[in-house]
Amino acid sequence: MPAEDLPLEILFEDSDFAIVNKPAGMPTHPSFSRTSGTLVNATALSTSKTSSGIGGVLRPGIVHRLDRVTSGLLIIAKNQFAHEKLADQFRRRTVKKTYRALCLGEDPGESGIIEGLIGRHPIRRKKRVLGQEGRPSRTSYSRIFSCPPLYGLYLFPYTGRTHQLRTHLESLHCPIVLDPLYGYEPQRWPYPKFNPLLKNYPGIFLHAEKLEFHHPREGIECAFSVPPPQQFQLLWDALNPGGKESR
Repeated sequence: MPAEDLPLEILFEDSDFAIVNKPAGMPTHPSFSRTSGTLVNATALSTSKTSSGIGGVLRPGIVHRLDRVTSGLLIIAKNQFAHEKLADQFRRRTVKKTYRALCLGEDPGESGIIEGLIGRHPIRRKKRVLGQEGRPSRTSYSRIFSCPPLYGLYLFPYTGRTHQLRTHLESLHCPIVLDPLYGYEPQRWPYPKFNPLLKNYPGIFLHAEKLEFHHPREGIECAFSVPPPQQFQLLWDALNPGGKESR
């Protein structure tokens, strides 16, 4: 996989893994139709001594993934031992993940749990849907602020299905801002003065903010966090001045 000089923030790195902050708009790994401009291309140059075969040719070191339109934290394994140990933690669901989302729609309430089977949409094949078929999924959430029809949420996924958070929030009729695939309606946007913060944003307002897990070799608890991209943070702060939580 060709290494590319792409902007990438590395928050931590040792001999076993690296923690990177993936920008919105950057695919996690190459596909057969796209082999450049991805996180894998960037880490091939940015991280040191990464074993290129871990996880396969197209996904070297990739333990988990984020959608192209989602920003935030990813773990990159740097050797086979670390890859297996980290993957096992994800499999056993002991990795704690916290996401931040800005949503537009109906009030989801102060907190709740969304669960059900996630499967592929019968017509729109790139989309997932909660229904009678698929794989079990579960997400809990807390509402941080309420500015109807806009809501700031923290999301805590227990499972890691494709498009899980986007699917779950659509099921609450409160889709993520800038995510038309999952129900976002631009005409409902109530604040034209904030349009510059939406313009040219390369993804959706969903950010993987925190990861908690055990070091694959040393076993100690590790916790990493990173704030959202600047446009996301500015809009969040403008809608939630003073950082007060809703009640």
